Amino acid sequence: MGNCRLLWLLAALLALPMGAVNAPDPGPHPRLLLGAGEEDRVRQAIEAQPILRQADSLILSYCDALLEKPVLERVLVGRRMLNTSREAVKRIFWLGYAWRIHGTQAYADRALQEMEAVCRFRDWNPSHFLDTGEMALAVGLGYDWFYPLLSPEKRESFCQALREKAFTPAKDDKLAWFYESGINWNPVCNAGLLYAALAIWDEHPFDAAFVVKRCLETNPLALKEYSEEGSYPEGYNYWGYGTSFQIMLLAALQSAFGSDCGLLATDDGQEPGKGLLASAVFMQMMSTPTGRCWSFYDAYPRSNMQYMQAWMARQTGDPSVLWPELRKGLRGLNEERLFPMFLIEGSRMDLSGIAPPRRHQYQSGGTTPVWIYRSGWDSPDDIYLGVKGGLASSSHAHQDIGSFFFEADGVTWAADLGMQNYNSLESKGVDLWNMKQAGQRWDVFRIGPWSHNILTLDGRAPSIHQKVEIGRTWDKGVELDVQMPYWDALRTHLRRVWLDENDDLVVEDILEGGDSLHTLRWALCSEAAATVDGPDEIRLEAGGHVRILRAELPGGRDLQPAVWPVTWEEGMDPAVTHLHDYDAPNPGISLSGFTFTLKPHEKVTLRVRLAKIR
Repeated sequence: MGNCRLLWLLAALLALPMGAVNAPDPGPHPRLLLGAGEEDRVRQAIEAQPILRQADSLILSYCDALLEKPVLERVLVGRRMLNTSREAVKRIFWLGYAWRIHGTQAYADRALQEMEAVCRFRDWNPSHFLDTGEMALAVGLGYDWFYPLLSPEKRESFCQALREKAFTPAKDDKLAWFYESGINWNPVCNAGLLYAALAIWDEHPFDAAFVVKRCLETNPLALKEYSEEGSYPEGYNYWGYGTSFQIMLLAALQSAFGSDCGLLATDDGQEPGKGLLASAVFMQMMSTPTGRCWSFYDAYPRSNMQYMQAWMARQTGDPSVLWPELRKGLRGLNEERLFPMFLIEGSRMDLSGIAPPRRHQYQSGGTTPVWIYRSGWDSPDDIYLGVKGGLASSSHAHQDIGSFFFEADGVTWAADLGMQNYNSLESKGVDLWNMKQAGQRWDVFRIGPWSHNILTLDGRAPSIHQKVEIGRTWDKGVELDVQMPYWDALRTHLRRVWLDENDDLVVEDILEGGDSLHTLRWALCSEAAATVDGPDEIRLEAGGHVRILRAELPGGRDLQPAVWPVTWEEGMDPAVTHLHDYDAPNPGISLSGFTFTLKPHEKVTLRVRLAKIR
């Protein structure tokens, strides 16, 4: 009986909706990512394209060094086994690539040793299912790629491990809650289970059909998270994580079935993957001229090569989305364990003649609306301005609603510190994932409002439940209605952020007080050194450049300029500094700004200009 007919039979036996199992027969092994005979194309591309030759050499160097190291052991860091699972993906994927392209048997032998080692683990830590998902991907991919080298006994051993350590816990709703979520856990865990299912399709068709069916039913929840314009609500880092695995998932379906099974586009003309594909431009615009990224939410300021843009470039027909990534080179790789995908996808296109993007402005809605202006694409001195709205109660969000990010002259004048390592906080007892209004998450300096380029009121955190949208925009500016986070204290708060005729940054906050007297603080987090330079001025210096931060408040009102600490020191009062002993240090960062009072029902406009000294 053919596999396609068998799949429909299985769907009927399991009482599954027939439309949910929209897949033809899978191809023979190897059926995942790189089919039999495609190795020649990769080899030819390596010879013809220097960047692929460098990538290939990087993988081979890693594989050679790995041969001298011990195999993986089950190690937990806090509540996670994720480091072990990720290293398993890297070892098996990189060794598998090296064996298939270069034929060195030692690479295959070592990969099989790694598979045997992880399959002997008592479990793959399903209480943190990301660990299980990534390990399932590692073993599933290895099973498929090394299939001709496996004895019947080894095949059964690997199949048993995948079924017991991945498929069985995935049937537990408490462990597999990701099936009902749209955040990054959905594509990561679904991708891992899908690879396992497609790998052992022939040996265990009932189990495989069930896993594929659940994937096709639930993965659209993740696709819905992207805005129509492509913005990803969890920011730069988690686009790199969640979207990389979303691409791995789609690439597996395309290689095994010759189709994405309707996840990107359906037969009736619907495009559930439109936002996903549009996110290639979102990520292109998130890379900044200095080679960093706009690091809002749980993201690190560094900008690694997002090589999955190669898949995006082919799918969208827009190779310019790879421009920022190719300029970064191989100095840092996002989700490096998946890096062979760059050679698989890059070998299908010419990477040598990609031109810089033509776009200079980007705007999106969705859960995390953003507006971005960029003056050019060729120089680290180009101007970059980003302004965001959003919702602090969304996944991995910070209390930075209404903040801005600004680079010029190779300096990050308005910065975002990004995230702190999770384990560094969890190990000290911080209740990091309490997303309630009074949750301890908002006390973390980098996460709460105190390190961000926003206006705060009376030393208290804004509401996490009020969303701020992008309002009116123009060539080099944007307006936000940000009154909502302080709806109980301010009648009006409009924020306008723009570049003037000299490309100096101007931030204008239009305020109307409520029924009480309030003290407000306007803050700027910067990579420039800050010093108070007068009653309404702060001097910022970096890289031989100087800018003056000058505030204007009509009516002769008093403004108090200040430079605040950014790193915890013994004896500090958290109520004053908003710093704690669990906060990471922030060397090379300054936090400066102004405080002032707002009387009941008073209407004022605070204008702050960051002007270049010419």
